[in-house]
Amino acid sequence: MDIRTDPTPGAVVVAIDESATSHAALLWATRYARDNAAELQVVHVLRYDYGDPVAWAPGMLGVPRTISADAIDLNKRRLGNLYAAMSPEPSWSLHFLDGPAGPGIVAFARGAQLLVVGTREHRGLERLLVGSVSHYCLNHAQCPVVAVPAPVTATSTDRDAVPLGVTALS
Repeated sequence: MDIRTDPTPGAVVVAIDESATSHAALLWATRYARDNAAELQVVHVLRYDYGDPVAWAPGMLGVPRTISADAIDLNKRRLGNLYAAMSPEPSWSLHFLDGPAGPGIVAFARGAQLLVVGTREHRGLERLLVGSVSHYCLNHAQCPVVAVPAPVTATSTDRDAVPLGVTALS
């Protein structure tokens, strides 16, 4: 795992977090990269805890508060385990960035062959209030973007349910 500001040119970039839609995007990107002998670069933007609103921008309410080093380490460990569970190829890598998610992912994916994101289908007022990282990426990325929805499980119609074959992180 490393921290970089840009991918290897021509790499496939997939943005992940701990959501089911993100897991589905990682599965899709893993298959795509293997099928096309492409380098895969997995990126996660460390979460900010937003405080009281003082300024508004899509996907970013308020000002970031400090998150404890322990919480960041736990987040990195969980996502590192998810990445390792995909049996990554030697040329693949996992990256952690700081800052707002949408702009960070778009900047990281500059020069990439493809950007893969999960989509939770925030709509209407929900998108206005919490923003949508996938929507931001679709509108601002300078490379093709694939938006992957979470598959519906056999017993649920919840779009954020854990996809079949993926274990939820606790």
